[in-house]
Parts: sequence; structure tokens; C-alpha cells
Amino acid sequence: MKYLFAVFIIPFVCLLCNNIDEDEDIRDLKAKYFTSAELGYEKIEVDGRNLIYTYFEDSEGKCEGWLASLPCWEESDLITIEKQISDQQLRNFIETVEGTSFLELEDEYEKTQGRSYPYTIEITLDSITKKVIYYSHLTANRRHEAFEEVKDALYDLIGKKSSQEN
Repeated sequence: MKYLFAVFIIPFVCLLCNNIDEDEDIRDLKAKYFTSAELGYEKIEVDGRNLIYTYFEDSEGKCEGWLASLPCWEESDLITIEKQISDQQLRNFIETVEGTSFLELEDEYEKTQGRSYPYTIEITLDSITKKVIYYSHLTANRRHEAFEEVKDALYDLIGKKSSQEN
């Protein structure tokens, strides 16, 4: 009987302990990426393991030749996908955030009096919250590398490649 206990029960208890340890090192995370303009809309939200991706896809050519200073899309045109991300994906994203200088960035970049398009990333990691807004316009410099790396990591979570226009 002692042999049975040592062979089957102890490894099972150790397996449970390992799973508990893995869950304990997952940290509290909320992340949001948002941009909206006449021809597009994109929002990625992460709350723990929950991910919500909302976007506009002009599959019907609704925006072709659009010149108005209003969105060509309506709220009813938006597509929303919800999914769960794995512990490893969550850890990788947190490593990216902490491995860049994102949390030390200024709050705003390239703000101008003229027309611009804001790109916002807000991260809450444990008790630290950082919101960075980059304003895209004709004379704007490239986005900060840390901003791009965090944005790319969010796109990795949804399984999409990011581009300079995003």
C-alpha cells in the first residue's frame, strides 16, 4: 500500500502544486489599443485572459473614394471577436511590456494643433497604469519603438500582423 501511495498519489499532488504555482505567477493585466478614423476602426482589449477585438473591415467597398471628414463606417458595421488567451501568451505579452521602455514613455507624442489621428495604448499591470497617445499626421515622426513593440505584441495576441498604418 505504501508503494501505491508513493507511485501514484505523490506525483498527482505534485502535479496539482505545479499547476497552482503556474496560476499564481499570472499577474493582473488590462490592455487597450484604440484607433479610429474616417476609413477605419480598431480596438483590442485584454482583461486577464479575455481578449476582445473590434474592427471595421470594408469588405463591401463602402469607403472607396470616401472624402468626407466623417467615418465611412457605422457602429453596426463593426466586427467583434472574443477569445481566451493562454497563460503563455499572457506571460509573453507582460514580458514585452516590461522588456521595453513603454511604462516610462511620455503620455503624448506628436500632438499638433492641426488634423491628426490618435493611436492609444493603455496598459494596467498590477497597480501601474500607463496610457500613451501617439498623434499621426503628415509631419509626425515615427512612433516610439516601445509603443510599436507593445502594439505588435497586442496584434500577436489576435493572430494578426500589424503594419505601419495601424
